[in-house]
Amino acid sequence: MSDAIEIDLLSSAREFSICTLVTDLDEYQVMKDSFVASGFDDAQFIYADNSNGNKYDGYQAVNLFLDRAEAKYIIICHQDIELRFDDITVLRERIEAL
Repeated sequence: MSDAIEIDLLSSAREFSICTLVTDLDEYQVMKDSFVASGFDDAQFIYADNSNGNKYDGYQAVNLFLDRAEAKYIIICHQDIELRFDDITVLRERIEAL
């Protein structure tokens, strides 16, 4: 018999947490807007704010994200990306294919 614990994610939980270490809040807003326009409007957005100095290093930010993320999938990304070509449907298809 295994000692493993099976965790069942709540069906009402969000699907994606989008996590970003931010140094430029304007650039982050453009990134966030592109996610929302691509179907991530119900995603949880979490950021570590380094816009006024180096408050978080990469390890601290990832720990913050993993501690606060509540969704089934966690996306950790740069503030300078924009979703221009594919949307949430394509990501869901790729996840399903895995």
